[in-house]
Amino acid sequence: MTRLAALLGVAVFAAGAAEMNVVVEGRAEQGLLQLNVPTPGIATSSFRSRLQDGLTHRIRYTLTLRQEGQDTVLLTEVLQSEVVYDLWDEVFVVTHAEAGRVRRSRVKTVDKVTALLEKPRFRTAVPVRTLPPGRLVVEVRAEVNPVSEEVLNRTRQMLSPPPSDAENRAARGLLGSVARIFVNESSASGGAEAFLYRGAPFVVVTGGAP
Repeated sequence: MTRLAALLGVAVFAAGAAEMNVVVEGRAEQGLLQLNVPTPGIATSSFRSRLQDGLTHRIRYTLTLRQEGQDTVLLTEVLQSEVVYDLWDEVFVVTHAEAGRVRRSRVKTVDKVTALLEKPRFRTAVPVRTLPPGRLVVEVRAEVNPVSEEVLNRTRQMLSPPPSDAENRAARGLLGSVARIFVNESSASGGAEAFLYRGAPFVVVTGGAP
């Protein structure tokens, strides 16, 4: 029954992304583009209430960068943030992974976790000198606790027609029937709670503080 329990754990349903306009800061750090994009509201009350359960909680930020008025994407950057509560040390470990680079912080309170998640920093490998002239625009899609592709594939396998073997057919037929009660397969891939942040046009700061 462990497989069934794991399957039922992914019973999530798609929801439209909440949209918000934000002010983006772009600056040059050692010649490379760094983007600070506020994501207010990403740590909902339900998300915050689960942070001390000892499980890993994830937020995946997908950023796209364009020149103002243009459709061509100049950059797509993915930042994966994970929060785990260390039950022994009673601290939250917040990990940010981006293009193979990992940053880790240890904080004591949920409010400090929220501050880290709602002010993500994208440290890109794009030289500022290669950017086109004029203003830029950023869009960030954030998914809270997205379901992994591996789990989704296991779910689809359970929902697929059973094999010819009689014993396996009976077992998978039962699990598949129960799974259909809890899992909306048509929307499983979009099951994570999603937010969309649209940045106002900005100019990259290359000197000191603006």
